[in-house]
Amino acid sequence: MRMVKLKKNKISIIDVILFFNILSCIGIPCLEHYFSNIKYIYLIINVISFFMLWFKKKNLSAKGFIKYVLIYYSILILSTIINNGDFFQLIYEFTTMLLTLILVNSAKKNDINKYLNIIFLCLEVLTYLDLLIIIIYPNGLYHITSSRNFYLFNHVNEAIRYLLPGVCFCMLRSYCNNNKLDLRSYLYFIVVGMTLLLTWPATGIVGFGLYLVVFILLIKKEKIANIFSPINSYFVSLFVSYLLIFKGIKNLFFSSVFNFLKRDVTLTGRTVLWNNTVYYIKEKLLLGYGRQSTEFRKKYIGAISSHNNFLDIVFEGGLILFMFLIFTIIVISKQLKLCNNKKIVISLSATIFAYSIMWITLPFSYSGTSLMFMVWMFAYNSSFLFNRKEVINSESN
Repeated sequence: MRMVKLKKNKISIIDVILFFNILSCIGIPCLEHYFSNIKYIYLIINVISFFMLWFKKKNLSAKGFIKYVLIYYSILILSTIINNGDFFQLIYEFTTMLLTLILVNSAKKNDINKYLNIIFLCLEVLTYLDLLIIIIYPNGLYHITSSRNFYLFNHVNEAIRYLLPGVCFCMLRSYCNNNKLDLRSYLYFIVVGMTLLLTWPATGIVGFGLYLVVFILLIKKEKIANIFSPINSYFVSLFVSYLLIFKGIKNLFFSSVFNFLKRDVTLTGRTVLWNNTVYYIKEKLLLGYGRQSTEFRKKYIGAISSHNNFLDIVFEGGLILFMFLIFTIIVISKQLKLCNNKKIVISLSATIFAYSIMWITLPFSYSGTSLMFMVWMFAYNSSFLFNRKEVINSESN
């Protein structure tokens, strides 16, 4: 019996590959600054990983949610080629992410606890390390940039792209293992809260706060979970974006929120970026400009992005990519409704809702994309991975 137990807990080559591929696909901005060739190292890791899996003859599935990811990036790649964009950056992002998504997508129901532990461990280590850097360098690593606070996860606003998925995977792991939150989960929440309080990123605080509010609300009132479905959250965010971008910031409610967050009515210059992006979107409305270099985006938009995820999507992939994304989120919403494990549904719904609201002023197009897709993939596969046995049997009949 002891030998069997040791065999179950043995770390496999797949576990090691998954851990390092998660590191490569999410990218660590601070490391990329210090080690300019790290992206090539990531690519080598992925190539080695692929051949090791091929040699091991592992059955990897590119079905299900993966096909939506493939179509999404096919549209982006086509637009990028047509517009002579930053093809290497896009292919690097796509290839480093794809293997990790396929590995997780191919997980059997019995292996999902182990996979969630690996994913969360990776983000957990990075989160604790980020907090340590913040404590040691409270004013930021100014030898990297003299303009804004810069830590392990790049500028303070960008940290939420790692912290929020970390909270989500922490929840999924804990509920899968124990059907309740464990001490490790509570400690992680405290660390995330401390990180945000010490750096005070407005968007990150709003996102994490919304997650907690929606999570607690749905725990108390599970029957209203459908109100916070991914597609409803997406359309709420889209509607608010429309009001801000095209109708101006004249509403008293918006003004009060901005005053509380210590932001001016231009949202720290975001309205200028939005106007610039809308102007150039009209030139290539159907297929967009593709993934472009930082210099290109700064020249036309005025910054590395428009600071609104919907505008970034249309700017890169036009209405074709935008409409496909809406279709994808509709499918994800339908799949999530098939899951009867309420705590899993609540955690995923709260995460996607917070993502959607943050999209109004914070782009996820150029970093954090892989973690966003990973959250969506767990939502898409939720009924298979997390459903209770009696529901699975009833559905199969």
